Amino acid sequence: MNSRVKINIEESKAMSKYHLLAFIFLVLNFVLVGISFSFLPEIIPTHFGIKGNIDGTGPKSILWSIPILSTLVYFIIKSSSKHPHLHNYSQKITKENAPILYKKSMELGAFINMITTGLLLILSLVIILCAVTSSEKYGTILFVSVVLYLIILLFKTFRLND
Repeated sequence: MNSRVKINIEESKAMSKYHLLAFIFLVLNFVLVGISFSFLPEIIPTHFGIKGNIDGTGPKSILWSIPILSTLVYFIIKSSSKHPHLHNYSQKITKENAPILYKKSMELGAFINMITTGLLLILSLVIILCAVTSSEKYGTILFVSVVLYLIILLFKTFRLND
């Protein structure tokens, strides 16, 4: 049972922006897949190797799983952000430090929501580009995006400890 301090933390402007951008990325993902679906070949790339080369294919209907996954991620992270007393912390939570730590955790969750839904949008775009052009050259964009995602996430996480 969790005996941590439960307090209400107002959503900061940064958190609101992160959640708004995440929602925009989510909607754009559905729009992108919806608009391009009829133009796609029946078989599309479904997996890319470390160098961006296509090493798996599948039916084009599988593309809908990306915006659906993005929706699940968006709502799970957004709802968990509302309960910072349930998050994991590297230090003991007290009445004194709870407001600061909870706010930082909520901001990190909103930031992760934004960059994850953005990365899933990029994934949809790369799959569509590779399928339509029959080219593997766009797979590198995905690799670079994942690397940048990890770097930004690490930077943001370490910055929270300041």
